[in-house]
Amino acid sequence: LLGKQCNCQRIVALPNGYTWLLSRDKETPCFRVNEHLTIDEKSVQMFNKTDGQLKGWDVYGVEMDEEKREWVLTDGGTMLIGEQVKSKIPYLYVKHVDKNTFFATSNGLLGVYDNTKKDIVPLHIIPQGTKQQSALEKDENNRLIVLTDAGLLVYHVQKHSLKTIFLPKDISPQELYIDKQHRAWIIASSGDVLLVTLNDGNVMHLFTNGLLSSFHQSTRNLVHEDAYGTVWLGLENGFFGYYNE
Repeated sequence: LLGKQCNCQRIVALPNGYTWLLSRDKETPCFRVNEHLTIDEKSVQMFNKTDGQLKGWDVYGVEMDEEKREWVLTDGGTMLIGEQVKSKIPYLYVKHVDKNTFFATSNGLLGVYDNTKKDIVPLHIIPQGTKQQSALEKDENNRLIVLTDAGLLVYHVQKHSLKTIFLPKDISPQELYIDKQHRAWIIASSGDVLLVTLNDGNVMHLFTNGLLSSFHQSTRNLVHEDAYGTVWLGLENGFFGYYNE
């Protein structure tokens, strides 16, 4: 593309018709392709750190919020396509809730975008002593859900209220999925699976890695809720099945 090598690691297709090709290494650029146009120089934009189009060398991801703004998360700070953002904090997660865009790092920082200041300002709701954040999600009740080593944080955006749901201390939470029944599915690095009811804070330890028989190995975990509301789990340890209500 544009006479440059495209060593693509990940493809991110956005609903607005733009597709990002994220580079596998720091030496090759990333590309933003306009799918509404034919592939030529006008439809492809190149982004790299060397020429100043990217804030950092590593691109963690690209997300589009409900206002159709494109956010680019890098190790040198967060970018907003078409606008300047002052923050240089390497946010890893982004989620849009009730007209607010929230950001989280992996080490316990949380921020919200201030459109007037054109900056991501700190949001001081994370409990002291939190060292790790591994996921940022939302539910249909305008609540921001943060998965941390201190527990599952449920922040009601409109009410500015925070509830902490404590998780078993002997697991390391890694991934989070929110289903349509306002429940949180948490997958630990050990393969343990927790089911948390967000409204009452009830925590169920569904099974542990040691109880599973592995049929094959996978490269990632998968949680999928089908059209009938059934939740399916596919884990790295080879487990695949559905939750029987």
